[in-house]
Amino acid sequence: MAAIRTDGVPHHIDGPALVAAASGLMLLRSNASRHVRLHRLAALGMAIDDAGTPPASPSAIRSILKRVDIGGPEVLMLEDPYSDVWVHTVTFHGGPFLVSGGSGEHTVADLENFIDAVLRDRWMPDELAHATRRLIRGLLTISDMVLTRAGLTRGTTPGGSPRTPMDVPAAGRLKMLTDATFISNRELDARGDWLRDVVDELALEPGELADPCSEDYADDRLYAKPFMRLAEGYRVVLPLDLAITIRFHLLRLASDAGHLEELGRRWRDAALRRFARRLPSDLDLSQLHEVGALRRYIANIDDRRDLHVIVATDPLDDWHETMWGAYDTRPALNSIFELVSPRRRQEYSSAEELLHVVITDSPGRSAFWGIPNVDGADPMLIARSDDLEVMLHHEPDGILGLLLFAQAIDRRHGESMSTDILDEHSAYMDRDKSFYFSAPTFRSSSRPWPGYRSRPSAASAGGSARTW
Repeated sequence: MAAIRTDGVPHHIDGPALVAAASGLMLLRSNASRHVRLHRLAALGMAIDDAGTPPASPSAIRSILKRVDIGGPEVLMLEDPYSDVWVHTVTFHGGPFLVSGGSGEHTVADLENFIDAVLRDRWMPDELAHATRRLIRGLLTISDMVLTRAGLTRGTTPGGSPRTPMDVPAAGRLKMLTDATFISNRELDARGDWLRDVVDELALEPGELADPCSEDYADDRLYAKPFMRLAEGYRVVLPLDLAITIRFHLLRLASDAGHLEELGRRWRDAALRRFARRLPSDLDLSQLHEVGALRRYIANIDDRRDLHVIVATDPLDDWHETMWGAYDTRPALNSIFELVSPRRRQEYSSAEELLHVVITDSPGRSAFWGIPNVDGADPMLIARSDDLEVMLHHEPDGILGLLLFAQAIDRRHGESMSTDILDEHSAYMDRDKSFYFSAPTFRSSSRPWPGYRSRPSAASAGGSARTW
């Protein structure tokens, strides 16, 4: 995709005016599935200097959003329906705080798992621990300030449709939204120098972003530095993506301090805890022999059935300073192929039935997890810990329900149209735990019902919310 051109913007609209409009429009739930265009509009604004112009009119913003490099056909093709709850809360010291997953997938769950991994024990050197706590609390504070001002609350669901006209409200409403994304120096000073330092370290000057979106449809530099530095304060350029910023800089800080491998181990522990807290309290996970980077557990579901858990999360040991990247799953898949074979299975379970659950959390990095086709193997679910958490929340039969779900997948004829395990489970539950249709019309694919992806609170899992 071609880079964004900085010419052609009317002379009466400067960079800060474009960024203000883009960041404000991001706070409308009706625009949740149109974030690609708004990110590109913000990137254009970050590449243009501050000329002190007044706010841009709604009609001018609508016109710029129709530019080929901002909202043309090539850009619109990249927009997909927003499939998660739009606004969540995250518990941390001084909170809870409102936060959105923004343009990433599983972003809030990643953040919660990182908070668990980083702060559960005092394993970090003091300097690194201070830097991570400061980063998390600072950006969560800003996120909560902006979303609260915009009138958003926990559980807000997305609205609107992708590839449709942008919702640009009248001038008064647009000003309210843009005001919500501006943090004044006075407000920062009232909270202490530490918060201003966090924001300023992650800020760019107007016009500093050269060649916006020159390598992709979005500009990763805005995730790394999501603030614009202005005379009277700071504009929050990507108010819905601050969890992505936290995730990236947590990894960077751990890498710089030489603790990335240890963070990977504790990330694995956090993912297992997230899954295990939805299990019955009397179900005992006994650790088995580790295979490479895979951690394994066995548990009795009942006198006929066992659960075999393989924790195959991203070890993080080869992470480099990139916003996204990819995790090579081939070594793990080769090991899983061997572990689930009938020959190896008899070494750790003699149960009549067994469910293999493979936990695959990877923070921001893409990963391919093709289910190994092993003749005679027991049913298997390969999923992230937060997806397993949602499925168990909706399963009246608990872990036995997941076994029945996996068995139903194995018995189903044909191929699935979905690549998302929650889509699969939603369809299965929607049809009374079956993949067969009683109606004469066959639907080739489905989306989860409203609220299905809403993650259960810690309290609903039988405990209290965690406080760090």
